[in-house]
Amino acid sequence: MSTQRIGLIAAIAAAVVVAILGALYFGGGFDRPDLISVKMADKWGYVDVTGKYVINPQFDDARVFDRRSDLAVVKLGSKWGYIGRDGKYAINPQFDEAEGFDKETGLAAVELGNKWGFVDKSGKYVVNPQFDGVGAFDERTKLCNVQLNGKWGYIDAKGNFAINPQFDDATVFGRKTGLAAVLVNGKWGFIDHTGKYVINTQFDGVRYDMLNN
Repeated sequence: MSTQRIGLIAAIAAAVVVAILGALYFGGGFDRPDLISVKMADKWGYVDVTGKYVINPQFDDARVFDRRSDLAVVKLGSKWGYIGRDGKYAINPQFDEAEGFDKETGLAAVELGNKWGFVDKSGKYVVNPQFDGVGAFDERTKLCNVQLNGKWGYIDAKGNFAINPQFDDATVFGRKTGLAAVLVNGKWGFIDHTGKYVINTQFDGVRYDMLNN
């Protein structure tokens, strides 16, 4: 058996474990197993949990399918787009970088010309590319940390600033506490969703688990 074939089998086996754990974690069950992205001869495609090709290798990169949106981010040439489980493009490759769709807002962060914006599942811009960097929407406040002209602030799902850019760095809001860590003049503190300090900036560093805090 060739080394390449052994490598593919090992990759599929590892991905099956991840798919099973993902099904249990997200509560998706096993009625719709995740497809597994695999690489063969420098091209990426997707197989099912038996190793059968569902989408033949054709992409220059391919990320995992999102169970909630049923879309995967793929790369063709230098551009990123989105495909469905049938392998057809839901959004044609056109972005310099692309992220998965947020489960709460239904938006995905995309980069074009060194600026980030957000599109819906049809590929339509909801927030035009304008930011130098983006974080992620959180499920509690529905706000996303974004960078503009060197400063970080927070926008809502329509692209309006809920907290104006003023921080040197800023994290996603915590799922349980609703707090975000922010950096000003080399010191970290914590704010709530209105931008009010709950803990003043005073720390040299923070380690903040946004998922569990």
